[in-house]
Amino acid sequence: MLAACRPAPRPLRLPVCRQCLRSISSRSGPRQFAEGDVVLLRDKKKPDNDGILTYALKSGGQVRQTAFAGRPITHDEIIGKRARDVIKSTKTSFRLHEPTLEEYVRLSPRIATPIYHDDANVIVGLMDIHVDPPSQENASTSPLEVLEAGTGHGGVTLHLARAIHAANPPLPKAPEAIQPSPDAEDPSEDATYDSPLAEISNEDTFEAWKGKRRAVVHTVEAKRRNMVHARQIVKHFRHGLYARHVDFHLGDVTQWIERRLESMSKPQSSDSSADEPEPFLSRVFLDLPASEDHLPSVARALQVDGILAVFNPSITQIADCLKAIKESRLPLALEHVAELRGGQTARPWEIKLLKETKTAKTTSAAAADNVSFQKQLAKANEWNDDVDEAEAKTEQQNPEAPSVEAEPAPDSLEGLSIESATSEKWRVVCRPKLTTSNIGGFVGIFRKTSYDGQGQARASGPETDSTEEANSSSE
Repeated sequence: MLAACRPAPRPLRLPVCRQCLRSISSRSGPRQFAEGDVVLLRDKKKPDNDGILTYALKSGGQVRQTAFAGRPITHDEIIGKRARDVIKSTKTSFRLHEPTLEEYVRLSPRIATPIYHDDANVIVGLMDIHVDPPSQENASTSPLEVLEAGTGHGGVTLHLARAIHAANPPLPKAPEAIQPSPDAEDPSEDATYDSPLAEISNEDTFEAWKGKRRAVVHTVEAKRRNMVHARQIVKHFRHGLYARHVDFHLGDVTQWIERRLESMSKPQSSDSSADEPEPFLSRVFLDLPASEDHLPSVARALQVDGILAVFNPSITQIADCLKAIKESRLPLALEHVAELRGGQTARPWEIKLLKETKTAKTTSAAAADNVSFQKQLAKANEWNDDVDEAEAKTEQQNPEAPSVEAEPAPDSLEGLSIESATSEKWRVVCRPKLTTSNIGGFVGIFRKTSYDGQGQARASGPETDSTEEANSSSE
């Protein structure tokens, strides 16, 4: 009886400072958008639409692309809101989202054609990058260095930086502080995403932190305008989350590698072997028109068993790289060639529910419509990986032929038997969704085979060549 009247024990409360409490509460749900954020606005009436990607939010700015809504949406209306909040305009309403990496790369302004998310994921996956978190055990080891040649839009740069993100310690300053540009920007260039983010004020502190990085992405771009644009793209993805892992370089990739090797080849002892620099690159990605011209320098700088990925829109360009490796006897072995089919890498599907409210048709008309619908459905089910471009061109030249993409209106669906005008029946339509945003291409994966590529090539090259010549002569 006394136990029933006894009050329940009070929960144990540990003292928590205000900063920690604010940090804990911020993780319980979406955070509020602030200045410097890039936000995705999607029309509520068109949830499948790509949406509108804002520039970095700043007080007094506006989303110019929303003029169709009756009035432009201002940045001040977005600041302070959270993800999935709704902003109402005169003609429509927008739902706010924090853009994913795929949406950010696809919708951000461009001056160069990007490698989109599906293809970039495959490329980075084939490069097989693995990192360990920073610890005392690996503090004295050499950092993992990844080279990207042909920065372009910066999409692959972000994917590479995300792959090595866990290897580096946190910044000593606030997370908004990001790496300053290694090259002064040209005032004549239009900088993408002009934002009020502050750079790191103490450069000495940041340089000291850079020396503790366990992984870094070097990206080399020959065009200044592309480099400035890509640096802004990387800088403004989630307040520069991955920007501190990337070092941007302007110039030719072969010259950059040779300068780096020359700086590492200072003699440290009387031994002549000390003059030869050690390879320092673990992974290399080339996205250049003539990648074969840079392979000799890449082979010198790539570590043994390191991976080289070459991306080109044509398969003959991959063959040119293999030919250059054979002719120059470089210590690189071709392991894998893959075709990247753009959006077809992970083919999306479209699923819709269509409602019927029309009165019943005659038996003969319904039967005829059902036959037509079954033919279209059979044709839609025939979509597979073996459909080639010739069939697509034939369909374009014959507009009278039934098209899979032709979608019947909801009030006139074919092949549906409706018993009454008031009944509601639903039909699920599933089909592959065609996309035109991705361009695809080919990627070749090469691996460094030995320290002394010339010696190995001299041992095996002539014998192989003579064997091939003998086989060709016998044929």
